[in-house]
Amino acid sequence: MTTLLLFLNALLVGLGSSMVLSQNAEVLPIVGVGHRMLGAGVILLLIAWGSGKRLHLERRHVAWVAMQGIAMFGLAYVAFYNAVLHIPSGLVALVLSISPMITALLSRILTGDIPTTTDKVGMGFGVLGIFIVFGGGMGQLIVDPSFRHELMLGLAWALMAAFSTAAGTAIGARNRVNGIWGIATVGWGLLFSGASCLAVASMEGAAIVSAYSASYLGGLAYLVLAGSVAAFLLYFELIKRTGPARASFSFVLVPVVAIFMSVIREGVAVTLPLIAGTSIALLGNIVVLAQPSKGMQGIAPSK
Repeated sequence: MTTLLLFLNALLVGLGSSMVLSQNAEVLPIVGVGHRMLGAGVILLLIAWGSGKRLHLERRHVAWVAMQGIAMFGLAYVAFYNAVLHIPSGLVALVLSISPMITALLSRILTGDIPTTTDKVGMGFGVLGIFIVFGGGMGQLIVDPSFRHELMLGLAWALMAAFSTAAGTAIGARNRVNGIWGIATVGWGLLFSGASCLAVASMEGAAIVSAYSASYLGGLAYLVLAGSVAAFLLYFELIKRTGPARASFSFVLVPVVAIFMSVIREGVAVTLPLIAGTSIALLGNIVVLAQPSKGMQGIAPSK
């Protein structure tokens, strides 16, 4: 049953990666993220309230929960949505999958530990795999200057998403140590990030409410209900059953689903470099995540 939950969580999030395309077709990334996070935050808080969870945040914890939410659900998702404007969503998800490795290294630094050989090996596999995918799998296309520009922009946004996710995970680990953890905490974090996104979009003159198509609303409903709320609830259930370390292995599975969807929906060619690079990058994740936990695992599934 636990294995089924792990695969189901990865499937929901991986499918959501391709749904972002319908959102970007109608609104700015920051607006789409704002809509998604506000909707998911309200629903998670209602679920927490209905199950008898405490919703009140102490004043001294508000800033930390806000920082966690803005980093993990705001900056990271806005960067992800921007990345898929330039490169296929599956490749963005692959780059994002290195965030646990970044988190592991950040964990060592924050706790005063020297990164282990295993950390370095895992990160090395991750970087090598991504290099093979982007350098080998797209080598012929990189010759085209216009495509090279798009590729570099997409890769830069994807790396920003990975580092923002890692930063949010590190803050979340700090919050968890201080007892600030659970569905309600995630709900508040989502609300903070959604409100921040829409506030910034409004200040930039973007319309945050308009007449949206059925495609946009359908995609948004999936991203809120399945790609966010259901994914978070499944992730929490996995943490309760297996602990945060094993639950984090969903990071390994999400890019596989996302790349499969990119092959179907975005015309990504299945090449030897794509298969080899993806396998090597995910092996790096497994190497890092298989280590004994120091409490720095994230509370959020991948994009």
